Amino acid sequence: IIFTMTRGMAIGLCDIMMGQSSGNTRPLETTEISALKEVGNIVSASYLNSVNSMTGMSLLISVPDYNTGGYNQIKDLIISERGESSSSDDVVCVKTEFTQLELKIDGYLLFMPKKIGVDGFIKALGV
Repeated sequence: IIFTMTRGMAIGLCDIMMGQSSGNTRPLETTEISALKEVGNIVSASYLNSVNSMTGMSLLISVPDYNTGGYNQIKDLIISERGESSSSDDVVCVKTEFTQLELKIDGYLLFMPKKIGVDGFIKALGV
């Protein structure tokens, strides 16, 4: 599972977490990257726990990592974590949103279910 957001959104989220006014976090350094990884861990664990409760499936979270790149780099990362190649471009994408007063930060959880695939996962959710 990968938690992703644009660089601008990541900077905005870091500003909120560090108690800074908007636009003060530049560049993303060790502390900010660690905070983003922890947010990714919390959001991913919350999502997977909900899916586990809804479906009875046993989905496990991996250690969070930090990476930058576009869709192809993220897809390659997901595939490499699975330890196999895939000809499918299908991923499950869940949008999440953080808000503070008027500020809205969008993030996305992306994953390719390993054993049952996206179609099997969607069926398990009852969609």
